[in-house]
Amino acid sequence: MEIIARIVEQQPLRTEEYKDRQGQKQSLTKMGFKLATGGHNYYAEVVGEAATRIPTLDRSVYYLVNLTLRRSDWVGQDGRTRYSNDLRINSIHPL
Repeated sequence: MEIIARIVEQQPLRTEEYKDRQGQKQSLTKMGFKLATGGHNYYAEVVGEAATRIPTLDRSVYYLVNLTLRRSDWVGQDGRTRYSNDLRINSIHPL
């Protein structure tokens, strides 16, 4: 999906470690953005190598943001299935 949004906050680049389904340690580099579209606010992330190439973006500019909604599930340590819906930024361009 595509939205026209203003950046409310650009979070610093960070790397998170996790265990994959086979129990192997993995790491994922991310940069988070709080986006405002007028009536709605969103939190979305750029992940992987692309996150390392994002410069500091101008908060006074509107951007065309291409997003993908990603659904994940996993089993927690308590044995319960957990679910997550995440917005991933595929591209972001100033208008």
